[in-house]
Amino acid sequence: MMLRLRAPVLLLIASATAWRAPPRMAAPASRRELVQGIPAVVALGAAALGGRPAGAGAKEIATEEPPPMIDSWGQPWSKAGARVGPVDALVYPAWLQGTWTANATMDQIAFPIGRQFITDATPGVRMASLLPLPNVGNNPVFTLNFPGEKGGAVADRAFNAQSTLEGFWPAANVTKVEIPSADYLKLTYVAPTRSMKDFEQHVELTTLFEEVGEKTPGTFAWSQVFTQNNVEQAKQGTFKTMWRAERQDVDHVVLRQTVASFLNPTDNMYLESRGRAVAVFQYVLNLERQR
Repeated sequence: MMLRLRAPVLLLIASATAWRAPPRMAAPASRRELVQGIPAVVALGAAALGGRPAGAGAKEIATEEPPPMIDSWGQPWSKAGARVGPVDALVYPAWLQGTWTANATMDQIAFPIGRQFITDATPGVRMASLLPLPNVGNNPVFTLNFPGEKGGAVADRAFNAQSTLEGFWPAANVTKVEIPSADYLKLTYVAPTRSMKDFEQHVELTTLFEEVGEKTPGTFAWSQVFTQNNVEQAKQGTFKTMWRAERQDVDHVVLRQTVASFLNPTDNMYLESRGRAVAVFQYVLNLERQR
């Protein structure tokens, strides 16, 4: 097990508001249908600068039986305390090495502790507010790359960030990706907003924590905690990603992704949330090796 901690989490600033119960639906659903459950402040007050609500294509929205509670630190496999130090490049199994076509399908969306915790500042509500899921609800096909390195494979972070954003949001055009350090990524993109056809925006993604859990000949699980700063939107959020890769054969891997969004300690609902996720997005990515 590897456990790395960079710094205390800086959680996003948000304010509570009431939700209408979202409808249950079958895919494909329109963006408007998917976000019907988002309160009026989101639907009407999401500002320009890419502030449009995300969504479309969810299989169903899970509300009655949400996934287990997710806390901001650690997983059931954690058995040791955090080790303070810089985050290094995560090393993946050698069988993940290569370039893959990723076919992504949303599994569910859930609000484990209640919709009253959700606002338009919650990571995942606004476009590109979650770089791993820049347009929650879309089911895109895009490319991921894991070059061979360090006795296994590492993520091509610049390539994957660009491919993911442009795959989930075809109207976005990534113009620059910088990686000053293993725990920091800066991305620049141009995309339409409510008031402008093309507007340049900047995203800063900082890795706070990494942990490798299960590692067997055919499975690999890991978890990461990030803060993301959308500069022009003046929004900073914290979220956790949990991945489980399951090797099917040499050319096929199933990648299960869970992304959980959290509140900021300055939010007036933060104490009530008790460090638990307020929104959970689950995807399944079917990877096929490119030859």
